[in-house]
Amino acid sequence: MRRLLLLAAVVALNAAALAQTPQLRLTQADPIVRLLSDLESALLSGRPEDLTPLAAPTLRADDRARFTRAVEGGNVTTATLRERARRPLENGLSEVLAELFVSHDRRGRIATWSITTRARPGSTDRAELVALEELNAVDGLIRLALNPEKQFAVHDLSFTAQDLVLKMTSGTAFVAESDGGVTGLVLRGKGEAHFSPAPTAEQGQLRRFSGKPALITEFDALFVRLNSAEFPARVAQQSLQPVAVDALELRRADEIFNDRSPRAYNLDLRDLASERWSLEPAVGALVVEFRSRRFGWLTYARSPSAASSSAKMRTPRTTSSITTSTCASSRCDRGSPGAHRSGCGRAINRSTR
Repeated sequence: MRRLLLLAAVVALNAAALAQTPQLRLTQADPIVRLLSDLESALLSGRPEDLTPLAAPTLRADDRARFTRAVEGGNVTTATLRERARRPLENGLSEVLAELFVSHDRRGRIATWSITTRARPGSTDRAELVALEELNAVDGLIRLALNPEKQFAVHDLSFTAQDLVLKMTSGTAFVAESDGGVTGLVLRGKGEAHFSPAPTAEQGQLRRFSGKPALITEFDALFVRLNSAEFPARVAQQSLQPVAVDALELRRADEIFNDRSPRAYNLDLRDLASERWSLEPAVGALVVEFRSRRFGWLTYARSPSAASSSAKMRTPRTTSSITTSTCASSRCDRGSPGAHRSGCGRAINRSTR
């Protein structure tokens, strides 16, 4: 949760500063703009030594280490440094607040830097780096996509979570992977979902929604986000057998993935990156979305770190709300952005989209 709050602060700063950007990022004749552009190029090179010609001789070793950490591991795919604000300091110094995004293939990192600069001695159009402080950072971002080289045939798959059992006898499956393994899954086929909350009060809520104290419904598509370390325990290896990739099946799975994945753990990096980036769910966190023939898309979300949850059930003509607060439990929800970040109650929600 602390990690997500930190991320929220970074993104909020980004959003608040966007209106200032055209005024702050002046022209390439501005010495600070040129320095930031050169720093961005040095980051993209992935070589820590490329910082040396941009830095003052007095730059501290700790500040150099912050730059090195940003490019650690080499193979930098993208590097973006955006100025958000600046102010003059004493003795001809200037302080610049900037946001940084660096990616290494499918891994990414965002940070907020405080950069102190001064005019380079003997130059009227160049600035040099005097100090570099990292105010906050979030590691472990994932550029998530289905692996186009892996397809699986489904054989008697069973996926269980608290109060929820999903079964699919046959179908097709594609996976999205992080460095730790499978963190996303798309299935197409004939399946059946069982959602059976134990508390009487929640059974009553479910009865008002579906007409019964437990939900049993067929589904034909399934999307899952989970921590990669939990995938082997939740999905039996023998239930997914590798097969040759069918282009049509991949395209259909991609359509589901592109529709559902932005709703769970996704980040809007605005002008830092045009690609879709997300966080890997924490251990114990889970989002499951399945397309019911009767109810449309339903979403089950679990985040064991929070103390309460809420869910809303919407139809084109009516809206009703269900709120529970049962710790270390699970919930079904419609898939609103907040639903995937917190909460550990149970509920069921219908999405008509």
